[in-house]
Amino acid sequence: MFAWLGAGGALRQFWRMQQAASSLRWDGADWWLEEGPAAAGTFGTGPGRMDVRLDLQRSLLLRWRAQGARRAQWLWVERAADPTRWHLLRCALYSKPSRPAPDPLAMVSPRA
Repeated sequence: MFAWLGAGGALRQFWRMQQAASSLRWDGADWWLEEGPAAAGTFGTGPGRMDVRLDLQRSLLLRWRAQGARRAQWLWVERAADPTRWHLLRCALYSKPSRPAPDPLAMVSPRA
């Protein structure tokens, strides 16, 4: 029993040490992810898709896939990292992307 608890504690510590600081930005249509210690810099990684895979109210497991990327990244997000913006993040994750309305004239094909 103690071996399982010790292994679980070691795994949790390893998990926390391996998580790189990242910043998320949502522009109403796309998600942007900036990784690494300079996460407060520009969001140059390109747009992508963010999916909620596990919602524990105070923690979220997110799946991030940049446009054109083959593989997805898994992100663990906790309320404790930024409690003042937690509600805003959750609202953004569960809202539908807002795309500009298509131009009705662009949809009409000219007759020959």
